[in-house]
Amino acid sequence: MVMIEIVSIAIVFIILIVLIAILIILNKILTKKVKLETEKYDIYKISLDQIEPKIENIETFNKLVRGFFKEVYGFDYNLTYLELSEKFNSIDKEIARFCILMSTTLYSGREIKEKDIQKLKDYFKKVISNL
Repeated sequence: MVMIEIVSIAIVFIILIVLIAILIILNKILTKKVKLETEKYDIYKISLDQIEPKIENIETFNKLVRGFFKEVYGFDYNLTYLELSEKFNSIDKEIARFCILMSTTLYSGREIKEKDIQKLKDYFKKVISNL
């Protein structure tokens, strides 16, 4: 009788050790995944900081933004900003507003100024930081 109790306690103890080991391994895996996602956003922030708000850099900025939407959300690179805005309307209103601002700035026909590019950069940095 005592032997059965000792064996039962030992089995429970072994099961607990195995469960704890599994949880530790899963925690390490999830921590690595979170770190990779965070680093992915950091790469975009660094790239964004390297783009000077000059008119000749608007296309570079545009490609960075489109690449971000493709990589993070899986949206087609060729969608217009108005189409992206519609898609983001149900996901994130702030990003939807950013897409409308991008569309207005790029395609309204008015001259794009350095302050417009800086405004877009600041807005996009805010969008990335909120994720």
